Amino acid sequence: METEQLTIFLGHLGVTRNNPDYYILQVMDTILGSGPGFTSRIPRRLRDQEGLAYSTYSSITDSSGIYPGSFVAVISTSPENRQKALDGLSFEIENLLLNGVTSEELMQAKDFLTGSFVFEFQSDADVAQFLLETELFDLGEDYPEQYSRIIRDIDCEDVKRVAHRYLDTVNYTTVVVGPTHNGHDLTPERPSS
Repeated sequence: METEQLTIFLGHLGVTRNNPDYYILQVMDTILGSGPGFTSRIPRRLRDQEGLAYSTYSSITDSSGIYPGSFVAVISTSPENRQKALDGLSFEIENLLLNGVTSEELMQAKDFLTGSFVFEFQSDADVAQFLLETELFDLGEDYPEQYSRIIRDIDCEDVKRVAHRYLDTVNYTTVVVGPTHNGHDLTPERPSS
């Protein structure tokens, strides 16, 4: 069965859960692409403003664990918007590196993360998962009380620093999955030598 949309992934190696910059990276993720659409740059621009995306998202912390996860930026779009969507993902990532984040974006991200923290305890399974992670990653018994303070202490320079350290805008792996009918070539464009 053919689909009328394609999905683009940009990605590279991520971080482990016990990375000392993990919480700053959570804030960066929220600003760039994992927070609510009106606060995250990639969904706000590519989905809400430009109408390019059925869905879009990015994160470096979601897949972190004992072993490094991955940074991934994802967008699902129509085949004719392939290059525009790919360029839009790249632009937002590079813009974060070049210009950092605003104090308003930082405050919205912190409010979202600290406000939604309680939802990690919705069910018995959530509590069990939380306790497992607390033990596995040696987060400490006071982690639930410390989380808000840790997030609130992060500033704009912290986010800019980790973006430069952990986002690799040169060595992405790009994967495009979707229809190849109607003359749409899904091979990523490469710079000529």
